[in-house]
Amino acid sequence: MCGGAPWQIQESMTSSCPTQKIEISKNNLTEMILSILIVILTFTQSIRSEEVTCESTDDIYLQGVFLHGLGDSPKGWSFLKQQRFADVDWTLPSGTKRPITVSRGFEMNGWFDVFDRPIDSKSRDDECGILESVAQIHSVLDDMIEGGAQSENIFVGGFSQGGAVALLATYTYSKRLAGCICLSGWLQLRDQFSTLLNDANRDTPAFWGHGTRDPMVLVDTLETGVNVLDEHLTSTIDVHEYEGMKHRITTEEMQHLNEWIGSIRKDREEQCAA
Repeated sequence: MCGGAPWQIQESMTSSCPTQKIEISKNNLTEMILSILIVILTFTQSIRSEEVTCESTDDIYLQGVFLHGLGDSPKGWSFLKQQRFADVDWTLPSGTKRPITVSRGFEMNGWFDVFDRPIDSKSRDDECGILESVAQIHSVLDDMIEGGAQSENIFVGGFSQGGAVALLATYTYSKRLAGCICLSGWLQLRDQFSTLLNDANRDTPAFWGHGTRDPMVLVDTLETGVNVLDEHLTSTIDVHEYEGMKHRITTEEMQHLNEWIGSIRKDREEQCAA
């Protein structure tokens, strides 16, 4: 068992106020009801204004957080940042060196432990490891938002292990995000997904690409994970199976991802113009 994650903390409040008899005139009661309605309408409007924050429809500033795979580093995905892929400003966090069970305890840069090779729909999860990494990415997102980023303009994605973390980091985050990107990854903690899911991202779309000949993360994990998402999310999961592709990315996949991000940008522009 792991220590309680931030989104699992529940608070309970009790009240022990003495009961008092209060007489209210008809006019005072009417005034009180009107005041309450005004407060409710004001509060509702403030929530709606937070759902989509727009400064200009001419320039939707999209940002992304992308996570590398096991044994890799941010340098392996630096082309995203250097080329400003899909016109997105990318942040590339790093995992930490940790013993990896399938590599006989050899330390590798990663996000959690791996117990099985290849990974399939029945592989064991490192619950503590992945939740620690999810908390790390939530901290990255918090810092970005504190620095002025709009949460609904931020994508979270990753490759392989990074994709596994990206899925949980996105759908457990407390603020609405632009979308989730999973490349050759898999969904961990599937049995707990319904309780971990945060309503803020229940309608957040995802792009999921996977090769049919992936020898490291078998393609059956794609169907298993997408089925869980479809069951609990109200958003669209854009699924792409690439015939013959192994544990890698291709030009075709990146082109599809570029188009998908472009469609999200268009949706944001339309929301801001409305």
